[in-house]
Parts: sequence; structure tokens; C-alpha cells
Amino acid sequence: MSKHSSLLLAIFAPVFAAASLAPAAEIEDDIQAQIKAYLNKRPERAFQVEQAPGSPVVVPPEARRDLRYTFQKRMAISGHGILFDIDGKLVNLEPGEADKLQAELLDALRREEPGGKGVSEDAVAKLGDLAKELDGLASQKLEPEQAAALRHLSIRALANRLNDERRSAYLWRANYLWHHYKLSDAFRLRPEILQVSERLRDILRELFRQTAYMDDCTRGGVPVPPDFSVSGSVWAHQGDLTINMLDPGGVAEVWTWASSSLRGACVALPRGTGGANSFAGIICQGAESGNACFWDNIERATGNRVPWASATMHINQLEDGSDLVETCPSCHKGNNVYLMAPDDPTWCRLLRGGQIGVSCTAPDGANAANLTLELDGNINPIPQPMTSTVHSSYRPMSGTPPRGGWSNSAMTNPSCGGQCHLNSVGSFTVPMMPPACGMDCY
Repeated sequence: MSKHSSLLLAIFAPVFAAASLAPAAEIEDDIQAQIKAYLNKRPERAFQVEQAPGSPVVVPPEARRDLRYTFQKRMAISGHGILFDIDGKLVNLEPGEADKLQAELLDALRREEPGGKGVSEDAVAKLGDLAKELDGLASQKLEPEQAAALRHLSIRALANRLNDERRSAYLWRANYLWHHYKLSDAFRLRPEILQVSERLRDILRELFRQTAYMDDCTRGGVPVPPDFSVSGSVWAHQGDLTINMLDPGGVAEVWTWASSSLRGACVALPRGTGGANSFAGIICQGAESGNACFWDNIERATGNRVPWASATMHINQLEDGSDLVETCPSCHKGNNVYLMAPDDPTWCRLLRGGQIGVSCTAPDGANAANLTLELDGNINPIPQPMTSTVHSSYRPMSGTPPRGGWSNSAMTNPSCGGQCHLNSVGSFTVPMMPPACGMDCY
């Protein structure tokens, strides 16, 4: 393996490995093929690979607190479907391990005292009654998949009786485990379980009709987006990525929406085919406040991904920064929430489109005058080492009180001259993005 290949492999191996159930040898062959294709297509970017650090994950200190349970140590941090343990090692769950972790999650939740800020007594009562009904169903003899579904429903019912901070610690792990089962399209809940599941969905939809997170974002000067759909929508399709870092060669569309009264941007990044298991994240950032908010295409009431190509993503029904599986600022960090390669044609359009002397076309859509992916002035300034220069950094919003690990505690990256990305303390290391940091960085 070449120096280029080994370094690039160190960065992307967790992403590739977690995305496939193939044997290790096949996974490595696939990784090597993608590395070779990358370097053959863009040999001038070999410097990126040479400079990339080889240790991709450092578990933040927040995840090391209060380690009472196995699930806290085995499931310390996750992002885009990739799981790491408390030592920062990639986790591939063994057969039957998800069942044990689910059971431990559920047992820990039963010890929690319900209630807290933002949780009504009515919601606590309704969800508690539903959890008791689910316990009754669990006494029946069930197929393994039905039993796993029942445990997942019980976890969701009990976790949603807690405040944001306590709830999120359970729900992101529960959602990861549930998606780990990868049930076929033919899987159907037993009628009696389905009936309780639908009641849980109705309770949660009512509970989160106007989410506290949306209110936090509005107060924080972040444009809160409208519902997302690809047809008949106020969202504008600006193009597709040519540099897809998470899935080289895979589809990643870029859609934007701008407020009529607030400078900033909302960017949606739908990926894949748009079917039932396709990802679609939304990030909004206020240019004047420097704050940013996050949503994913997982419906909170069901735990299912919304198929973005054929269904509407209702913002108030989606998991957001208060309960997402991912600790988003682990990768989305630095002086701007958007991870961008400025010489990618689509990002160039959104960053510099329409500027004099720049060939990128101007972005489409209503309120384009307010659309900006950058920050105004020195917001949350961070000094550049050994200079008098400071530059802005964004602040991630994760509910009240803030979730552990959701901070952009950053220092400048000396290899970038302080102009591009910032290195975050105790977090993922993001691969350098083209072009060279001395040119056209955001």
C-alpha cells in the first residue's frame, strides 16, 4: 500500500467499512479501488493525502463522564451511521449484541425519574401508560425482529418522558441500534404492536408540534427552514456535488432556501436515490449571529427516514440538534458550519457566484440577496496564531441546555494558515479540502 493510500485509508476506512456488510478483504479492496480512482483523477491533490493526519477519531471528554453502563462505553460517539467506542475504535456490532444493548438501554431508562424542563405532566402520563402496555405485549412469545421492535418502541416511549439532555443520550443510541437490524421491506409489525406504535406516533407528533428547538433557533438568529420537498417547493436546487467526501462517486444534491428578512442560508444535502433509506440533512446558519441549527430526515415520531425524493420532510417532525444520533460539530466545525470545497462548481456558485471576475453562475431562488454561506464580520472571533488576525467561527445550537459534545471549541489549523478549516479539540479530524489553503478559501 502506498503512503498516499495508507493515509487516505486511515481517514476514510471507518466510513467505508461501516457502510458495507461485505467481508473485510472485500471492503479493503473496494477502498483501495476508490483511493486509486481518486488519485488517478486528481493527482494534483496528492498533497491533501500527504498532509492528512492518520488518527481520525478522538472521543470528546463529555462522552467519558458518568460511564455506568456498557452501552455508554460501547456506543460513545456516532456520525453518519458510523459508531465508535469510548476508546475511539470503530465498532462493528457482533450478532446478538444489539439485543443486549437494547435491553440494557431499556433497563436504564426504567430507573430514570420522568419529567424536567419542557416535558408536560400530560405527556409523562400518556407515555408512561403506553410503556406499561408495551411491557404487557413483551410478555408474549415473539419472533426476534418483533421483540426488537417492541424494545425500541418502549425505549422511545420512556425516553420522551425526559428533558432534552437526558432524552438525547438514550434516543441516538436507540435509533442507531434499530437501524442496525436492517429489516427487509417485507417486515411488518404484528397488529397489536402496530396499534401501540401508531398511538406513540400520534402522542409524539402532538408533543413536538412546535418544537422548542425551532424556538431556540429563531431566538438565536438562525433562519428556520420551511418543509422540504423536491417538487412544488420554495427550495432551489443549485446543483450536485462533484466532490462527495462521504461517498465518492455517490449522488449528493445541494438545495438552498433563504429568508426574506434574515441574512444567512439553509442548505439541504439529499443523498442517494431518495428512497426509504436515503440520507438528507439540513443545516441553517445565521450570517449575523454565527449560530447554526441542524435537522435530519428521520421522523421523530416513528424513527424512520423520510424518503426525500417522494415525500415532504416536515421540519417540526424531524429529529434535530436536540436529539440527533450524530454529534454534528465533530465534523462540522471551524469558521463556518458548511464543509465545502470552494473549487467544486456548486459550492463555488454559492460562495462566489456572480462576483466580478468569477466564472461561477449566481445562485437561484427567492431572496437570493439574503443568501450567504459566510458570516458577517468578526463573530465568535478566534485568533490566528502568531498574527494579529482573527476570524469568525460558528456556534452550533443543540437545545437548552446544550448537549455534551455540541461545541465548536476550535483552534486554528497551522497547516491552513488560519484561512480554511479550524481544528477542533477532542473531535474528528476532517480531511483537508481543495484548493490549497492559500487560495480562495472561505
